[in-house]
Formats: sequence, structure tokens, C-alpha cells
Amino acid sequence: MRRIFGEARYANVTATMALVLALGGTSYAAIKLPANSVTSKQVKDRSLLSKDFKRGQVPAGRQGAAGPAGPQGAPGPGGPAGAAAGAYKATQAGAAITPNAPQTVDSLALPGGGNWVVTAKFIANNTGTLDPASISCSLQLDGVFKDTLGAGGTDFGAGGSALTLSGAGAGSSAVVVCTTTATAGNYEAISLTAVRVATIG
Repeated sequence: MRRIFGEARYANVTATMALVLALGGTSYAAIKLPANSVTSKQVKDRSLLSKDFKRGQVPAGRQGAAGPAGPQGAPGPGGPAGAAAGAYKATQAGAAITPNAPQTVDSLALPGGGNWVVTAKFIANNTGTLDPASISCSLQLDGVFKDTLGAGGTDFGAGGSALTLSGAGAGSSAVVVCTTTATAGNYEAISLTAVRVATIG
């Protein structure tokens, strides 16, 4: 009986094996794995990379050591100036006297408002023909009378002594106002001193 294949040649055998492998590879490639069928048992340890995971699936590692301190930043803007604790004004030669009319002798701004204790000192110098003459003055904080002198008329002559007014209250300006019967003269050696206080008793 003759053999079915007869004598096998190398070329025939090689071609047959190639066909079998090709068909087998196609069948293998067609296999699809069901969802969630791969578990940790099928995954080789340390074979997965971070790119194989979605963002947020891999927990963060331990925090590393703190880095070196950076350079010092630029200084910030300066804060607002605080309220002044006091105010002072001195005038050696003041205004000439205006007879028989209220006249502002001098004034002092009180920065930031608030409560103040104010002292005013000045000399009223009478050089007119009426000697002695009378004078009345007042210290006012924002138009409110805080102290007065000479309500009934204070006599003064040339080179008179210093007059003093003092008072306390809230305000933003202090003013000294005087009225005199002197026909001529001037105010001089004027000083106004103000000290801020928290409260006024």
C-alpha cells in the first residue's frame, strides 16, 4: 500500500506548520477577557506603572523632607499713621487788636478729633489812648465754650501779664476769641498746647 503523503519534503512540512500557527494565532487573538476577570493573583508584583492607574487611584507617598527656605520677600506697604498724641503751636507776634469786636487771637488744629485737654496762653498788649482798657476772652473747641475770662471786663495796659485759658472736650480745633475796648495794640507770646486723653471726667 502506498503512503498517503508519499515522501514528505522539507518545503511541504514547513508550509503546513506555518498554516497551523497562523490559524492558531488568529483564534487566540480573537479571545476577549471578561470584565473584572484579572485580579491581583494574575498581576506580577511591581509590574504596573503609575500611568496604568487613573488620576487619584494611587495614594500619595510619604511627605519628603522640607526644602531650603526661599529668599526673603519684599517689605509690605506701611500701615496707616496712628493718631497724634498731642499738638502745639506758638506765635510770638500775633494780630493787631480790633477794637470792640470779637477777634480770633489764634487757633490750633486737633488731628484726628477725639478728646483733648487744651491750654492757651497769650499777652494782650494795649498801646491805644484808652488805658486801662477792658478785655474778655474765651477758649472754644469746635465752637463750644470751654473757658472764659474777663466776663465783667478785665483791665490791661501796655506790656500786660500773660492771660491763660484751659478746657477739655471733644473736637477737631481749638480757638481763642477775644473782645477788647482797646483802640490799638496787639496780641503776642501766644501758645496753644493740646494733649489727647482717652476720657474726660
